[in-house]
Amino acid sequence: MSLKFGKNSARLFFMFLLITINATFFTIPDISDAFSSLATYHIKKLVFYMCVIMFLVLCITRKRFLSLCISWNPKDIYGNLVKYYLIMVAITMVLSSRLYSAQSLSQIFSMYYYFFIIIAYFFIIYWMKSEKEFCDNLCRMIAFVGSMYAIYMIVSKVVYMVSKEEIVLFSKTTALMQVRSGGLRLAQCGDMIGFSSILILGMWIRERNIRKKIVYLCLMITNLVFLLWVSQTRALIVAIVLAFVFTYLFCGKLTQGKMFTIIAGMIIMVGLLGNISNFLGTFSLQGDYYYSTYLRLSGYSYYLSKAFSNGIIGIGLIANNIYGHILHGTGSLSLTISDMGYCGFIGEFGLLGILFLIFWFIIIIKDIITIKKMKMEKEMGVFIGLFVYTTIGFWSLGFSDVQRSYYFPVIIAIFSNGHSVLEIRKKVSY
Repeated sequence: MSLKFGKNSARLFFMFLLITINATFFTIPDISDAFSSLATYHIKKLVFYMCVIMFLVLCITRKRFLSLCISWNPKDIYGNLVKYYLIMVAITMVLSSRLYSAQSLSQIFSMYYYFFIIIAYFFIIYWMKSEKEFCDNLCRMIAFVGSMYAIYMIVSKVVYMVSKEEIVLFSKTTALMQVRSGGLRLAQCGDMIGFSSILILGMWIRERNIRKKIVYLCLMITNLVFLLWVSQTRALIVAIVLAFVFTYLFCGKLTQGKMFTIIAGMIIMVGLLGNISNFLGTFSLQGDYYYSTYLRLSGYSYYLSKAFSNGIIGIGLIANNIYGHILHGTGSLSLTISDMGYCGFIGEFGLLGILFLIFWFIIIIKDIITIKKMKMEKEMGVFIGLFVYTTIGFWSLGFSDVQRSYYFPVIIAIFSNGHSVLEIRKKVSY
C-alpha cells in the first residue's frame, strides 16, 4: 500500500495527526495520559482546536477557501448539507438555552463543541480539489493506520490471555475495556477500524494489481479478526459484514467466483465467531445481553416520542448534570442518546434533524443511481461501501456522537469528492 506524496504532503501529515489524536494516541501509555484533559475517548477538544485553527488560517490566507465556506452554490450539494448541519446545530443551541433556563449558551457550547468538528469538511474537500491524489492518499492512510491499530489491539488481547495481568500496553485512560467470561473486550477503537475496513474494501474492489489486492485482503482479514474477536461491538459487526456483502454484489455482475467468495467469507466469519448462534443470541431479549437489547429498544421509543417536544427541535442540547432526567429518560433506565443512532439524532434535533436525514439520503441515493447507470461501480467502491456502512451502522452508532464526530466530515468529504468525479465523467460522456 503506497502513498503518492505531492508537493503538499504537509496536508496529509496534518490529517495523520488528527487521526492519531482522535484515536487517543492508540492508547499508548504516557502519551495519551499526558493529554487526558484534551484528548480521550469522550473528550475531543484537541481535535476541535486543531480544526478551528486550520479553518481560520485558510479563511485568512486563501480567498478561494473562504468563498467555498460562505457561498451557497446549488451545485455544491454536500457543502450545502454541511452548512445546513452547522445552522441546525446553532439554532438548536440557541433554542435550548431559551427553553432550559438553568443553562446558558456558553455552557451548551462547552458541552457540545464537538458538533462543530464538522468544519473539517471544508479544508478536507478544499485539499481534495487542490491536489488530485489527496483523496486516495487520505483513504490509504486511514486504512493503514486503522489496520496497524487493529494489530496492536489483537496483540494486546493475546498478551492479556497469556499473562492475565494488567495490560501494560494500554493507557490508564483507556475506555471500554471489559472482561467477559474470562475474555477481554476492547471496544474503544472499533469505530476507526470499522471505518478503515470499508475504505480497504473499496480500494480492494478497484485495485487491479494482484499483489496489492492480496495486501488489501490481508488487511481486511486482520480488521475482521479485531472486530469479531477483540471489539465485539454487535452493531458494528453487522454493519461491516452487510457492507462487505452488498458492496461486493453491487460492484459488477454476480458470478460464480463472487458467490464462492461470499460463501467462503461467511464460513470464515462463522469460524471466527466460534458459535454463530451465540452471536445472534446477543440481539435477543434473553441471556447476558438482555439488558443491552432492552435498553436500546426502550431508547428508540423514548427519543422518537420526544422528536417534536419543542417545536422544530426535539429535546435539544441539554446539560446532563441539570436535565439528566430528560436526557437519559425517567425511571430505572439510563439511556444514552448517542447509542440510539437515527432515533437519538431525531430525538435531539427534531424536525431539523429529520430534514437533514432526508436530504442526506436523497443526495447519496441519487449518486448511487448515477454510479450504476454510468457503470462506475468498481471505481466508486469506497463510495458505495461507505453508504451501506453508514446507513446500517448509524441505526445504532450515532454519527454525531463525540467519539465519531471526526469521521463524519471525512465521510462527507469522500462522498463529495466522488460526486465531483461523477459530474466530470458526465460532461466527458456527453
